[in-house]
Amino acid sequence: MFALDPDSSSRSLRALHPRQARLVVIAALLSLVGLLVVLCDPRGVRQLRRIGLDLDRQRLVNAALREQNLSLERTVKALSGGDKSAAAERAVREQLGLVKDDEVVFKFE
Repeated sequence: MFALDPDSSSRSLRALHPRQARLVVIAALLSLVGLLVVLCDPRGVRQLRRIGLDLDRQRLVNAALREQNLSLERTVKALSGGDKSAAAERAVREQLGLVKDDEVVFKFE
């Protein structure tokens, strides 16, 4: 620490505390080494960036699935609503390609 005698007040802090100056330099070097380890470690900043990209991709997938769920909910409501026969017939025609007996189907290839 600081000396309290008046003769030592004119000396610089560096000359007064060489051990403390060395400790500060050592602490700074250790901090730099720690920072380099974190930056170069695969589980460090690079992994954090990779996780961020994965999160963005997953949010896009979730948004697409939400849209699909809404579409399926509308289909379920249409099939279970008041006009069941018309919605069921439309679904069967679209998904299975069935036609009525009096209908003619034209296929263009």
